[in-house]
Amino acid sequence: GKTKQIRVNGLSSGPVSTSSLSRLGNSLEILEYAKTKSPLKQNVKKEDIASMALTIIENLSLTGTIYNVDAGIEIMGA
Repeated sequence: GKTKQIRVNGLSSGPVSTSSLSRLGNSLEILEYAKTKSPLKQNVKKEDIASMALTIIENLSLTGTIYNVDAGIEIMGA
């Protein structure tokens, strides 16, 4: 039969201001820490994650990768 071309990718985000995060007692501290440690000195927005997801969906050559949408915080080892 015909071979299916299944692609598997992942998105790993930094902290995002959401209702789930706000349930933590220290959500503002978490966001401030991430912003301070990020080389871009900003927090990740939901729109940033959505934009990357669309990029992955639209580019059929992307597969087998986890994409960090974290304003660079991972490369800082934070």
